[in-house]
Amino acid sequence: MKLRLILSAVLVAAALPAFAEEISVSGCAAAGIEASCLILKAEDGKTYDITAARPAPEPGTYGKVTGTLTDRMSICQQGPVVDPAQWQVEPGRECPVETSQ
Repeated sequence: MKLRLILSAVLVAAALPAFAEEISVSGCAAAGIEASCLILKAEDGKTYDITAARPAPEPGTYGKVTGTLTDRMSICQQGPVVDPAQWQVEPGRECPVETSQ
């Protein structure tokens, strides 16, 4: 009986949709701590994993990422993952030197 209850709970949890929220946030793209990771240091101080952004942003570039904020884990381990994500450079805006590294 307990096994059936546990299996039922697992099946229900697997059927529920994962957290996903559409976002659009601006800030500075930067290299992550892990190789090949890209992060966005947003104006509000939050950090997002934008490794999936296309086209891939150059570190030190100011822009806007639009995409889906997920609850997935990432090897980057720097902020929530935005995937899929679209990157758009915002001309005329510059990143401070400390955020472009």
